This record gives sequence, structure tokens and C-alpha cells, in this order.
Amino acid sequence: MFSSDVEASKFVGAKLKSVSGVRGIIKSVLKGKNGLVRATFEDKIFPSDIVFIRAWKSVEPPEYCAMQRNLLDPTWVGMKTMRELRWERGITLTENKDSEYKDIKRRHRAEAEGEDKSGRVMLSRNTRMQLPFEMKEGVHPD
Repeated sequence: MFSSDVEASKFVGAKLKSVSGVRGIIKSVLKGKNGLVRATFEDKIFPSDIVFIRAWKSVEPPEYCAMQRNLLDPTWVGMKTMRELRWERGITLTENKDSEYKDIKRRHRAEAEGEDKSGRVMLSRNTRMQLPFEMKEGVHPD
């Protein structure tokens, strides 16, 4: 399971799991067997089962940038923005037709003459159905 006894000894006590869902634990390392371990499982596992160990390996990420700690240094020049780079190279910004603003088309009611447009509110059919009877359109109390 492991490539050496030293590597296997780091994982003593680690949890194992087979493809069929049987859980287990690594008990000890078999000395001189180049990474073989003794493990116990909750149930019998089959020779065709694959056994997984969830292990973490610490990896040092590569450094992509160096932090500037002294911003008062007069020789330091910051990173240019995309706008500055396009301006220097004379590159125009490409325009997407999908990204342009469009006029909003709204439904309008036919207002009666002399009626104030600002006082009217558009309500959906479901909202109008839920209104009390006195507030529904077309009902005029005498």
C-alpha cells in the first residue's frame, strides 16, 4: 500500500474505507515488507475490493508575486490597470452587443381622459384576484 516502511509508519491509526463501504483502520507496519501494513476492518472485504485512505500531503505553493512592504520607496511603481495598458498600446475596448443597455418596454393601460397617470398602479392578475372586493377594479360604491 505504501512505498516504504517509514512512509507507512506515518499512517498508523489512519482510517480506511473500501469501495463496498466497509470501514477499517491501520493497526501496524509489517517491518521489512516495504510498506505493507496490518489493518482491521468492520466486515470481511473481498480481494476485488479497492481500499482508500483519505490522506493529506502538505504542499508549498509557488510564490507568484513579491509583497511590497515599503510603499514610501520612490523607485517603486505599482501594477498598471487594464485601462492604462490598453491606452498605452492603443487597443480599443471591444463592445459586446449583448452587454449594451436596452430600453425597457412596459405595458401601459388605456387611461381614461383626465385621469392622472401617476395614481395608477399595475397589478398582476393573481394580485388583483387576492384584493378585497371593495378594492377591485370596476367596483364603484354608490
